[in-house]
Amino acid sequence: MAEPKRINGIDINKFFEIIDAVKGKPELANFQFRVKNTWMNGGHSRAIIKDFYGADSEDSTRTSPFIFDNDLPLTLLGSNLGPFPIECVLNALAGCLTASIVYQAASKKIILDDVESELTGNFDLHSFLGIYSEKLDYNENIKVIIRIKGGNLSNEQKKFLVELGKKSSMVYNLIANSFPVTISIEDEFSKVEV
Repeated sequence: MAEPKRINGIDINKFFEIIDAVKGKPELANFQFRVKNTWMNGGHSRAIIKDFYGADSEDSTRTSPFIFDNDLPLTLLGSNLGPFPIECVLNALAGCLTASIVYQAASKKIILDDVESELTGNFDLHSFLGIYSEKLDYNENIKVIIRIKGGNLSNEQKKFLVELGKKSSMVYNLIANSFPVTISIEDEFSKVEV
């Protein structure tokens, strides 16, 4: 009996071809993603995502941009025209963990029926409000609940998939390992690192 070509919606043969290509030429794994954000009014801003660099070339497969509105809730004097940016981070974490688990399961030929997650982020808004104090001790954290269904997966197999998902999730690693972020201020005359 022939093995299925698609597992969890992923062309597994092409997935392994990508892995082999990156093993042979590691720089193929270097990607640069970009977001352009413009302030609209109050706490409302609009992000445009379209172009990115990856697999050794500029990508041109996206014919139209993805447009996201960010805003603050009414409680923080926003207009609710989009999610609060920290909610976008939680969404990015959920999406990246899910995709990572699904891809890792496919690579191990594990067929999944469903993957769901619920994320809760507890954050202190003192710094957002410009209130800085070393005495504050707020328990900031992100809690993730993941539900995986598929065949007769044991709890150990589910745990194994989540561990693989954590290792391969770029957003999880960005948040958990605090990647360095550099900020510069730029205008038509100058560029200044902050």
